[in-house]
Amino acid sequence: MPESERRAVVISEAAPRDLPGARALLLASFEYDPRWHADIDDLRGAYLENPRQVLLVAREMAGGAIVGTAAIRDRLPPADWVARTFRPGVSCELGRVAVDEGWRRRGLAIRLTEAARQRAVDLGYEAIHLHTGAENAAARTLWSAVATEITHGRPPDADTIYYQLPLTLEARKRATATAGGYRVRLATVSDLDAVRALMIRTFDEDYGYGLRPDIHADVLALREHYLDHPRQALAVAVDETEGRVIAVGAIQEGGAFPQPRPDWLPARFPRATTAEIVRVYAQREVRRRGASRDIVEALRRWTAAEGGYEHLVLHTNTSRDGAEAFWRSIARELYDARPTTFNTVHFELDLRSPVPGSHPSRIDVPREGGES
Repeated sequence: MPESERRAVVISEAAPRDLPGARALLLASFEYDPRWHADIDDLRGAYLENPRQVLLVAREMAGGAIVGTAAIRDRLPPADWVARTFRPGVSCELGRVAVDEGWRRRGLAIRLTEAARQRAVDLGYEAIHLHTGAENAAARTLWSAVATEITHGRPPDADTIYYQLPLTLEARKRATATAGGYRVRLATVSDLDAVRALMIRTFDEDYGYGLRPDIHADVLALREHYLDHPRQALAVAVDETEGRVIAVGAIQEGGAFPQPRPDWLPARFPRATTAEIVRVYAQREVRRRGASRDIVEALRRWTAAEGGYEHLVLHTNTSRDGAEAFWRSIARELYDARPTTFNTVHFELDLRSPVPGSHPSRIDVPREGGES
């Protein structure tokens, strides 16, 4: 069986046929107690027949086995000292996150969590909470990486740790972002100092290691690398009021496909016909306005119209806040390399179709055929 097929899973809402496999995984993952696990005894009634609750499953593409679950439940935290900080009806619980032992340490729990978070937004929830036992070191490591521990009012002898993933304004802005106040175009020489400053700021604030000449050679030579290279491009989003660069992105020739990764990945995407999206960054204070999405659409247009490429790929560091969710909303996963130093996931973007959610009126880069 090809490694790509063996590793591939699809996450979706559970269907009736999924319930036996989901129940078996949940029973194997939790120390069953009828007082707390009544939903596991009646998954259909708890989730499929309840419009305010959702059970997600991760299903292997090869064989269809259920290898992961996550659930959104319409309930407040069971502890009074936590519950009073959440509003009934608009607060939900993330629970029943379980991953088959053979699929652990591959980022599947994070993928299930992000899928559940997006589904909670769709259902109109404004906050999401979860909890785990204080003695569960593995779970605490996971939740500390993606959620905020609730400590205010916690009793000193509490044996349960509570967390919150906010789903209020930030999440809603992410789901309903609209364009405004900027235009996207290809960069000129006069933009390069601002582009370099934005990139270096991102390396400092988002990655914590600053400018590194060994991996940022293109940043030190932006003109030579992008403006003077006929098969590479640099795009900017410029604030219409202040004239400053607020987001950037670039196209490089060939896919980098850093190790570790399977040999079939670079073999499938030859350098001569493959372009890679890189350096997609936006200033923190202007994120969630749609600029990054429009940058990607501008780069897709250039690649399809002028680059002479057949494929458009990218890889992302999923440890960066919001990166994985952003790329999954517009691109198709090729290979999940996690766990790695940079928690890398590889994606492909459809060259033939506009980026979902992009705003054509803000983009001054012609499509294939010459239309803007």
